[in-house]
This record gives sequence, structure tokens and C-alpha cells, in this order.
Amino acid sequence: LFVQTRGTVDTPVDGSAQGDPNLSATAIRREMRDALPGVAMTISPLFAQNDYGPFGYATGRSAGDLCLYAWQKISARPAPFARNSGRVSVRLRVCDARAGEKALLAIMYGFSIKEFAPVE
Repeated sequence: LFVQTRGTVDTPVDGSAQGDPNLSATAIRREMRDALPGVAMTISPLFAQNDYGPFGYATGRSAGDLCLYAWQKISARPAPFARNSGRVSVRLRVCDARAGEKALLAIMYGFSIKEFAPVE
């Protein structure tokens, strides 16, 4: 699991996420090649959504393992006249020989982001 945050720390997340419409198919394929070298991944045409909004995903097989690569951009609720609202970019890579697609997708369906305070 890779999580990257940008923007303000104190901007509340309201769940109005986008599956990352600014991410091109070429860019996501490049990410998958780096994350899962040698695994032929197929991007799903199905709509998937968790509590934060839509997300994209792809599956493939590697030596008997089913692999899932998922991506999501979660945008914070913008304040009026705000220039920089926060966002969280999530990437998930998981492979399992015993799990099916539904079980691997359950990770994306069920994760949550917990508010935390910076260590002083």
C-alpha cells in the first residue's frame, strides 16, 4: 500500500473522491509495470467504489498468484476561495494464491483513512 498526501493537513475529507481522472492509461500501465514486473495486468472496465468514491483497478496472474493493482485519488472538500485543498493518492498492490478477485477487492472496499496529528 502506497499513500501520498498533498495540500493542507487540516482540510476535512468529505468522501467526494475521484478515481483519478487525470491519470492516463499510459501512466497507470507504467506504474503497474514498475510495481508488478513481468505480470500481464488487465484494467477492469467495471465501476468500483468505496466510501471515498470511485477507484480503478487491474488484475493479472503471476506464478499462480492472483494480483490486484488499484488506484484512487481522494480530494478534500475545498473551502470557499481555497487555492490548495488537500488530496490523498492511494495505490494498492497485492498478490495471493488463495484469494479471488472479490477477496482482493475487499481491501479497497474496506480501507479507511484515520485522522492523525503530526508528531511534535
